[in-house]
Amino acid sequence: MTTQPELGVALRYAAVGLVGNAIALGVFAVLADSIGVSAAATLSFITALAHNFAWNRSWTFDAAHLPAIPQAARFVIVQVAFLLVSLGILHLLIAFGTDDVVAQALAMVAVAVPNFLSHRWWSFGAPRSG
Repeated sequence: MTTQPELGVALRYAAVGLVGNAIALGVFAVLADSIGVSAAATLSFITALAHNFAWNRSWTFDAAHLPAIPQAARFVIVQVAFLLVSLGILHLLIAFGTDDVVAQALAMVAVAVPNFLSHRWWSFGAPRSG
């Protein structure tokens, strides 16, 4: 059973992720025609990564009192790991005939909970009490 504080953390994490995805999409849309799809996708990922780290560190997980460099390193490891997992799921679903956009949405949903738990307990550690 989820306690009220844990639900609040999960909802803040979801809000940060939604805004991060919107930022990534916006950066991609602005840059794709001028610098190419791959470069735009890379820059949009990096921009969202920076946004999500800052907000998850300070707001979602209340972890700004801990050293930032180790948190950032763990955060990037988790993000890249789940990016690779989601890419595998994406390509598997597409290979089985799933529409590209539907496959991407399903891949994103598939990694959301383990991604959250990895950040909750490893990237940022347990929150301070009180």
